Amino acid sequence: MKKTCLLLLLVLFINIPVSSIANSNETVNTELFYKYKLIDMEGFENNDTVTRYECLVTIMKAIGVTEDIAIGGSGILASCFGEPSERAFFDGDGIGPGVDFVKYSYKITGYIDLAFYYYIAEGEFIGNRRYFYFDRPVTAKEAAAFMVRCLKGKDLGDLNKTFEIAKEMGLIKEEDVFYTNGDDFITPDYFLIMLQRFLNQPRYKYFDEDLYLHYGIDSERSMTYLQYLQSKQENTDNSINGDDSNNE
Repeated sequence: MKKTCLLLLLVLFINIPVSSIANSNETVNTELFYKYKLIDMEGFENNDTVTRYECLVTIMKAIGVTEDIAIGGSGILASCFGEPSERAFFDGDGIGPGVDFVKYSYKITGYIDLAFYYYIAEGEFIGNRRYFYFDRPVTAKEAAAFMVRCLKGKDLGDLNKTFEIAKEMGLIKEEDVFYTNGDDFITPDYFLIMLQRFLNQPRYKYFDEDLYLHYGIDSERSMTYLQYLQSKQENTDNSINGDDSNNE
């Protein structure tokens, strides 16, 4: 009898959503992330960590960066203003941390270019050059910093400061596992909890195909990032429906 009870408890525990274990007061609407193409259907590379590349690219998508903007926007910066110095992170000159060129030759790095150019990512300086650790697991403080810089602007290089701001804004909550452990690597489920909270924040920095250089500042904070993604999707749907009606 005791063995049967223990087995039932084990089964129930295994079937509890991971997001509920990370934060008992919140559940994550994963379908929302798929709908707006913020995460890939296959999920993250690892089950227990999120790479810095995955984290930053997801946040950039959440503020409106599409694949076309990631490719074309970074190209515009290079052609109009010369190759941004921030691109030094991908030089692979042997001085700083190496980049897996085989792996990232198949991935779009324009998201990272734009993040550096618009002060969302800062990386690390080695020998007066800036570098970014693509594959290193992201910490709670780093994920919070990327988000806070989207919401607040530049001159926010101190990770301890951005972590405290994230707490004030509700991106990090007191009941969270990582509330006092900001230097720990975060799990995919916890990152998605943070992302969901971020989407419900009033937008500040954002990207759109119709803007000059695709980049804008919403000083009035007129809508949340989720509302912005919804409006973009509605415009896309209306455009498709309009094209269909014209063809009938």
